Amino acid sequence: MAWEVGKHGLRISFTHHGRRYGSTYLPDVAREQGWTKEETIISLMRKAGWNGRKDDWRKVDLKVITYQGDRVTMEYRDWRDWRDWVDEQDL
Repeated sequence: MAWEVGKHGLRISFTHHGRRYGSTYLPDVAREQGWTKEETIISLMRKAGWNGRKDDWRKVDLKVITYQGDRVTMEYRDWRDWRDWVDEQDL
């Protein structure tokens, strides 16, 4: 739980009853959803396909990787101009 909502993205992986699970959220997801750390972990486990009782999430041996990233936005017209430039370069 050494991560900050809105600052860190999470990548989890775990094995439960012989099945492997994994999923990730970008740094903005938990903040945008208004989730606590615990709600974020449970949601990630659900996203991975885990269907255990939400109160049992702590019984699972999670491997958690945290990461940071920057969000970049672009208007469609700017993207289209860039895409046209790339096409002209034959890259």
